[in-house]
Amino acid sequence: MKRAVYINCDGLAPDWISAQHTPTLARLVSEGRSASSHRAIMPSVTRVSAASVATGCYPQRHGLHGNRMALDLEGRLTVHDVAPHSFVRSLREATGHALNVPTLAQRLRHSGGFAAYSNVSAGAAAFLDPDRHGTVRHRDFGHASGHDAAPLAVSHDMSGDELMTRHFIDDVVGSDTAACVLWLANPDLTLHGAPLGSPEHFDALARSDACVAQVEEAIEDRRRAGEDILLIVGSDHGQECVGSGVDLYAWAESLGFGDALRQGKIAFATQGTAVLVYALEQSGPLLDALQAAPWAGEVATGQGLTLLHAHHGGALVGAVNMARSEGLNAYGVPGQRVAAFEGPAFSGIGFGQHGGWGQDETRPFLTMQHASLAQGRVDAPTCLVDIAPTILNFLGEPTEGMDGRSLLSA
Repeated sequence: MKRAVYINCDGLAPDWISAQHTPTLARLVSEGRSASSHRAIMPSVTRVSAASVATGCYPQRHGLHGNRMALDLEGRLTVHDVAPHSFVRSLREATGHALNVPTLAQRLRHSGGFAAYSNVSAGAAAFLDPDRHGTVRHRDFGHASGHDAAPLAVSHDMSGDELMTRHFIDDVVGSDTAACVLWLANPDLTLHGAPLGSPEHFDALARSDACVAQVEEAIEDRRRAGEDILLIVGSDHGQECVGSGVDLYAWAESLGFGDALRQGKIAFATQGTAVLVYALEQSGPLLDALQAAPWAGEVATGQGLTLLHAHHGGALVGAVNMARSEGLNAYGVPGQRVAAFEGPAFSGIGFGQHGGWGQDETRPFLTMQHASLAQGRVDAPTCLVDIAPTILNFLGEPTEGMDGRSLLSA
């Protein structure tokens, strides 16, 4: 029986993997088949990343725009947070479906099944299997084969990751499920409230590494018992330092776009270090103003969005990659990014952030371990969309309709 296990260490960039701080990951990367040019999707956020891992498709195909996205409801743009589990229902009511393409859970519903345990946002967990074909368990909800299941009794912190890992080993690794996903909240969760390179960061790295070590040990026990298991370990994005923040709505109000915002004719969906721009009316003046803003590093429209494989079309007219400046944080980590936010206060100065297409936030890591895979590097560019077809290829299932490719022969 063939099985595949994917572990996602949220927000862990390859530069933070070392024998000192992450010995298990360092060994797996050194001994396994590892991607040397692995890339995130755009926007580089977890909820969209989960959909891309689940479908093997970019956002322009699966249809989930970002961690926050605007829906056109009867001629009025309304920005929604994808974090709540209930957003799946809101998206389905607005568009007729959750995602535009099948997930791993749907493809494997009658051939081995799918199970995911996740400690990130409920929305990110839900979009691993929004149509409830397999099993997903999260601290806020759970489902199994179309029916409600008990939520995970874990906390949203590092201790919760550790307890969830033990449940995953007992419930999922110890089962006969074909495709298994463990999505840790850390080190990303820690970094949203601590500086890169801080003691808190290194503690989260070490404890996440220990979670991976426990799963690897359990997999080795199953292999010794005769099971054929592919282990894939990676992350969805990296992190960058926040040096300052800008309130998009206050900026738009100051330039005369306030009425259009209040009427739902234009909207901003902030993504941390990026912004998705929506418009139901002529968008040229707004995009010109964004191009001229000192905090906008790059504005992508049309073909630029296509090259990023980001969702575009309809009311989504552009994306802003927030500016980056040189300089070190208090722990010597280079680079200072502007973060986009909404409202009168912003508490993320000095902490980690992501969402755009900056040089560090778009560099996750990926390594694979199996007896049939020779040690070495995959030098060709790889992406999150390659994970699902790799799993399906290993399980002997078709991969048609996916943007990604199997990495087993790369």
